[in-house]
Amino acid sequence: MQVQGNGTIRMLEIGNGHMTDEEYRTHMSLWALTAAPLLAGNDIRSMTPAIKEILMNREVLAVDQDSLGKQASPVKLGDLQIWVKQLADGSVAAGVVNMGDAETTATVKKSDLGLGTNVKSARDLWRHSSVVFRDGLYTTNIPGAWSAHASSELEADRATRNCVSHVTRFAPEDRFQSR
Repeated sequence: MQVQGNGTIRMLEIGNGHMTDEEYRTHMSLWALTAAPLLAGNDIRSMTPAIKEILMNREVLAVDQDSLGKQASPVKLGDLQIWVKQLADGSVAAGVVNMGDAETTATVKKSDLGLGTNVKSARDLWRHSSVVFRDGLYTTNIPGAWSAHASSELEADRATRNCVSHVTRFAPEDRFQSR
C-alpha cells in the first residue's frame, strides 16, 4: 500500500486491466481499510459486471465511508498481514492479506481485533455471508499472489506482485442481520 504525504493513497486502478478480479477486490479492500477517498480510475461507461460489483459493494463501501474515519492499523506484518480498522458502531473490519506465493491459512484471533469482549457475529464482506468465529478464532484460506494472476505472462519480482486478501467485519453483538 503506497500512502501519500496527506495520509491517502492514490486513485483506484480497479477495471484498468493488468489484475485479476481477486486482486481488484484486494485493491478495493485496502482502500476501504485506509478510509481513502474513492476515485474510480476506470472508464465507468464500459465496466464489466464483475468490476461494477467490486466498486459498488455496499458493505465494503460502508467500511471506507465509516463516520469514525479511522484508518486500519497493522496487527501482523510479513507475508501474511492482518489490518484492523475500528468502526463507529463499535465493530471492527479486519483485512487479511497474503503477500506470499502459496495459498495459506490465516487465523484472526480475538486479541487481534481489540474489541475487548467476545465476538458475537462476523461477516465476510465480499461473500455477503456470516462466518464462524469459534473459540476466539476465525480461520480462512487465502490464495497466494501467483495463483491469483489470470495468465503466466506476468514476470515480476516480489515487490511488484499484487496480493490477495479477505475482509471480514467482526462485532461484539449481532449487528449484521440485513444490509
